[in-house]
Amino acid sequence: MKNTMSSAIRRVLPGLATGLVVLLFSVGAQAQLRWVKMAPFPEAEEELYGVSANGKMYVMGGFGTGGKPVGMMWEYDPAGDKWTKKKSFPLPVHHQAQVAYRGKIYIFGGYTLYTIPGQQGGGWQPVDNSWE
Repeated sequence: MKNTMSSAIRRVLPGLATGLVVLLFSVGAQAQLRWVKMAPFPEAEEELYGVSANGKMYVMGGFGTGGKPVGMMWEYDPAGDKWTKKKSFPLPVHHQAQVAYRGKIYIFGGYTLYTIPGQQGGGWQPVDNSWE
């Protein structure tokens, strides 16, 4: 099994490497990239995550003060260079997973903050929710 696997890898790698070099050369030769200042993000927050769907970018999550999740959602429309606040998560979480699939955004899991009675601070409580 090990011999078959390593010989298969030896056969495939040169082709993959050549394809990558050709792709990078062709992208580099055609693209003249430059930075352009766009509308600033409207809400100061940390540990945000992004995903694109239907030609727009969505920025979501937020760690919040003291680790209290925000669960916010912002939509950026590059055509109008404009941010629009969307409905927050049903249960505010941070460190969630998200993916865009067929024009919809799916959010999975994350953590909420729980407190320990009589103690300072708390911890992260994982959740098993999923939202569309």
